[in-house]
Amino acid sequence: AAVVVAGGAREALAVLGRGHLDVLVSDVGMPGEDGYALIAAARRSGHSVPALALTAFARSEDRTRALLAGYQMHLAKPAEEAELVASVVALAGRRPGTTSRSPAQETA
Repeated sequence: AAVVVAGGAREALAVLGRGHLDVLVSDVGMPGEDGYALIAAARRSGHSVPALALTAFARSEDRTRALLAGYQMHLAKPAEEAELVASVVALAGRRPGTTSRSPAQETA
């Protein structure tokens, strides 16, 4: 996997605006704008990237809030590595161990 890191919600929105991402993984409890503001802004901007809320907010109400906000999955911290990988793979629509080419590679 290729990972792009953003320092907060505004930077993440800029990254989303620059190109194709297969999955967005975001903390909910970020300084400044939180993950709920990020996903709301992303959805308002027309970004339909599958999104995972990775957060210490682990109650059932927190999961419901994340899903209603626009995330497709909610994963409580601390998450097991295998569970995180399986969640990202599921959101990306791929089976573990398979590869795909980016749109840039397909046109090259």
